[in-house]
Amino acid sequence: MLSQTLAKQHGLRLGADHYFATSDPETFTKLANRFDLIVNTVSAKIDLDAYLSLLKVDGTLVNVGIDKIMRIAACPKLLFLLVSKTLPTTR
Repeated sequence: MLSQTLAKQHGLRLGADHYFATSDPETFTKLANRFDLIVNTVSAKIDLDAYLSLLKVDGTLVNVGIDKIMRIAACPKLLFLLVSKTLPTTR
């Protein structure tokens, strides 16, 4: 589970195996390319690039809550990044 701080570790009580603070930059380094799916329920502005770096190739980021700035400014960027994450790789 990802949350802004480690102060509220509710996820562990609900059955999460791990809990990471997004306010710690090391979290994004440790978890790079680890997730198939991220469900973002935050309606505040987030560092979209940081969260996209957590996804595996063909991973999906679902934004349930989205702020006005992200909706206007990031959609073209998000579309490009999602397409680039799904391009086939040469083996």
